[in-house]
Amino acid sequence: MAYFLDARSLSDAPRSGSIKIKLGSAPQLFGRIGMGFSSSVEDTVIMVCGAIGLTGDEEDTFTIHVVRGESYNPANVIYMMQGTVADSGFSEMISFHVHDFSVPAVPSIVYTAYISGEPTTFRSGPELFFGVASLS
Repeated sequence: MAYFLDARSLSDAPRSGSIKIKLGSAPQLFGRIGMGFSSSVEDTVIMVCGAIGLTGDEEDTFTIHVVRGESYNPANVIYMMQGTVADSGFSEMISFHVHDFSVPAVPSIVYTAYISGEPTTFRSGPELFFGVASLS
């Protein structure tokens, strides 16, 4: 049986077309949540999920990284997703679902989500990022 510890969420852009941020080769932050526990707990599992709306040319590539930590560090990437934009000119929702089974026994932890891609692709919204911590 799992025991609930914490849940956090972030909604950066509320709807499709609410933002227009050009992607580039450097990872751009689009989500950050901090998970807090009452004390350091071993066997914690954290589920992190998110979605991001993209608009670009057909077959534009993008990469999403989810990082355990407050800033981008390739050594702390717990999830990487690569994909292509399917339809030119239309906003497309990309979603991801990650389980972190190697959570260190600390009183709090931060997860961040980054995206990079071709400069013909734009973050167009919506953007969502959330997590749930439980004790397994």
